[in-house]
Amino acid sequence: MLTRKDGKVALFALLCGALLQVAVGQTRSTRMTMSPEPVVAALASAGLEVGASQLEFLSHVNATGENPNLQVVSIHNMSAETARVKVRCTDNQECIPFYVLVHDMKGSGSLAKPLVAGNDRPRLESIRALVRGGDHATLILEKADLRISMPVICLQSGVRGQRIRVASTDRKQFYRAEVIAPGTLRGSL
Repeated sequence: MLTRKDGKVALFALLCGALLQVAVGQTRSTRMTMSPEPVVAALASAGLEVGASQLEFLSHVNATGENPNLQVVSIHNMSAETARVKVRCTDNQECIPFYVLVHDMKGSGSLAKPLVAGNDRPRLESIRALVRGGDHATLILEKADLRISMPVICLQSGVRGQRIRVASTDRKQFYRAEVIAPGTLRGSL
């Protein structure tokens, strides 16, 4: 025979179990399988025009949303027709970095000669990191009529156009700066 106290404990356990199932179910449903479209868009912004059929994911990739904002970190030529591309979400909370293979590069333009439309699209050289974490570089700070050039230490690796964190050489001041050339960054006051 159940006492009133036993009934309350059983009800409490049942409610806790139901809440746990709801929480676990919501956690699982917030992650989505990465589709090829955001990767194709990231490669296009890096100057490589490829189609979804040319991509091969090397692992199962999940993200918090359907179309996360991605950026190309590096490209490694494996052969004349295949390259391994490291991609990451610009927001580290959305997904972890992952690799994809890009096949059949002969048909869509070789990685050695990526398609470039205008001067605003980066070439292959700019996809590889121009500065690396720990490197010494020059930061140019600009305002309307003022320009300051100072030595800094890069706290992150970066490609042309990417904003990274840097620190003064004594590591007392920190800045966000845009990579503009090997060893050169630009910031604003």
